Amino acid sequence: MKIIPITRFKTNELSTIGKLEVDGKTCFILEDTFRPGGEKIYGETCIPNGTYKLSLVKSGRLHRWLSVKFPDIYKGIIVLENVKGFTGICFHPGISRESTLGCLLPCAEYEEKNSGDKKEFITTWAESYKAYCEIYPIIAAYIEKGETYFKVGADIE
Repeated sequence: MKIIPITRFKTNELSTIGKLEVDGKTCFILEDTFRPGGEKIYGETCIPNGTYKLSLVKSGRLHRWLSVKFPDIYKGIIVLENVKGFTGICFHPGISRESTLGCLLPCAEYEEKNSGDKKEFITTWAESYKAYCEIYPIIAAYIEKGETYFKVGADIE
């Protein structure tokens, strides 16, 4: 069994940043905003802290896009199972809260920008692809070997 930690460390009105570490490799994780007390707003709330079993799924539009975009490394969509109050939570490239809907978006670098009168974390497609290409093969290999989990937690209130 492999448990891969994701530690959220910074949040603002629109998004959250965490850090994923596995086998000496690190990337940042961009998500929707963290809401204390478990409040959920569809498309605007990160998943609850917890430990989630991972699986590889080979169906749907996201599967087709990832298999074409990353043919040399792709084994299936990394899906988080049994996330209370959420469905279809995946690990995939993206650049902002508008790309997530609760999913975990890897990035090598990020910045905080103003979005109207609020702040949000964003990255670029290049930085997200870079992190995905480095981290995805490691996680996919663990899933293929046996039970693998993301342990999502926070150092934020």
